[in-house]
Amino acid sequence: MTETTNMKSVEATLLDRLKKAASSETAYEPAKWSEGNPLRGHCGAVSYVVSNLLGGEILQGRVNGEPHFWNRLPDGSEVDYTASQFGADCHYPIGRVAKPRKKINPRFIKFAEKVES
Repeated sequence: MTETTNMKSVEATLLDRLKKAASSETAYEPAKWSEGNPLRGHCGAVSYVVSNLLGGEILQGRVNGEPHFWNRLPDGSEVDYTASQFGADCHYPIGRVAKPRKKINPRFIKFAEKVES
């Protein structure tokens, strides 16, 4: 198995775990969460989990006018496991590195525990 194939397998497994962990109780706006788009409203929680699991930095910016978070991995590539919430027509800005939080949002911790279980 090549390194690229292996990474795609890891990413697919991670994406599946993220989707399964997502719920209205871990979403930024619980009333807008749906099973059809499970990662909607989870950009902060997902970027926190991805950063803890894979390293790198959390980026922030506005995507389609909405505040948004995604990741820059240690190899410099940028990934957004919640991109599906924006559809195919999303436009990413040059993200700035998010400031480290003094206190981790309890919703992020709950989401991370669900991903890890």
